[in-house]
Amino acid sequence: METLKTVQDTNFSTIVKRLQSADSDERRWAIFDMQEYAPHLTISYLVMAIQDQNRAVREATSEVMSAIPAEIVLPPAVPLLGSNRIEVRNIVASLLVQFGQRAVPHLLDGLTHPNEDVRKFVSDILGLTGDDQAVPALCQTALEDEEPNVVAAAIEALGKIRSAQALPALYKIFDNSEIMKVEVAEAIGLIGNPESAGFLENHLKSDDPIMKYAVIDALGNLGQTSSISALLEYILQTGEIIQEQLCQAILKIGQSSKFNVLNNNMAVLGPVIFKMTKSCDGDFSTLLCYQLSLPTDKNVIETFFTHKDLCPSNILVALIKAAAEHEDFIDQISQLKNHSDEWVAYSALETLSSFSKEKVAPTILAVLAGEETLSTIAAIKTAVSLQMNEAGPYLEILANSENEDVSYAAAQALGQLNAN
Repeated sequence: METLKTVQDTNFSTIVKRLQSADSDERRWAIFDMQEYAPHLTISYLVMAIQDQNRAVREATSEVMSAIPAEIVLPPAVPLLGSNRIEVRNIVASLLVQFGQRAVPHLLDGLTHPNEDVRKFVSDILGLTGDDQAVPALCQTALEDEEPNVVAAAIEALGKIRSAQALPALYKIFDNSEIMKVEVAEAIGLIGNPESAGFLENHLKSDDPIMKYAVIDALGNLGQTSSISALLEYILQTGEIIQEQLCQAILKIGQSSKFNVLNNNMAVLGPVIFKMTKSCDGDFSTLLCYQLSLPTDKNVIETFFTHKDLCPSNILVALIKAAAEHEDFIDQISQLKNHSDEWVAYSALETLSSFSKEKVAPTILAVLAGEETLSTIAAIKTAVSLQMNEAGPYLEILANSENEDVSYAAAQALGQLNAN
């Protein structure tokens, strides 16, 4: 490795002059040339260059500074987080994040900087490091700083770091600050300490709807099955919008605890679920699909089949897979062979291979004799899986189909059936 120059020389003076060039490319190459010299000689010039008007120069400077020890870069760089130019604030913040946990000891002083933007950015960066050595200082900032933006940033950072050390301070802020309750609830949920569940449950029925949503979400994020009873009780006492929030929180608890919350609670959750499924977002349907992937009681499966017209395709596919364990649902699965979404129809026909040949043969043969679709291939596969020799005449016809995928699948199937 080449030794860095530790004293200035004529060439260094030339590089410094090039930093004043009107040509941005000249300034940028001068920055890279500074890498030949020890950081204590170049840092003041780099700090000026990272504020250059040209983006390429700023980016080159950030690249060079990222290779310099944190203890040299951070003291002069942190105050730049208070720059009145957003492009400077952003590139400096990005640079400091790259130092990760190495930056933490050198960032803590920034929490008491007179510029509130510096304090806020430092809080944000400390949260991104995830280093719990920043927790005491962030707690102090959250408790004592007079600027709401800084306090909110410190609370958010504590949530991202996820250290239980922060909980006493967060509880105190929640009790004493009306404007920070939502931020605190979110942070408590992210920290995920089981002991916080009781604290949040005590505030579940707040009169403030925004804070109520935050507490419900936090309980969902905590994932404690002990909270389910309180959330279920509240579903019976509140309006439709809050019911949906409560239902989603319960499903999140089920996911994080790998526990099927539907099995014992379908009577309460069912009416809410089927109001939501028709227009539910991806997160909600994913949570439902996960529940159906767990061992699911027959009464839950039956309820979903009763409301199948309200369910999007991904939930129907999950339902089909859940029903594969129970022969009682052969008819319900078979009915989905004609679903408008071929994914659902294909899944239904493929799943019929889980049951006895005698019970599913009429459905499979009817598909093989009907209009050729993607579902035909699923029926062909199921016929082979169940060794349905009676499907042979249908497969011979399909082997001559103009649809190459169908003809190939049928020909393969004939070969397998004949081999057996």
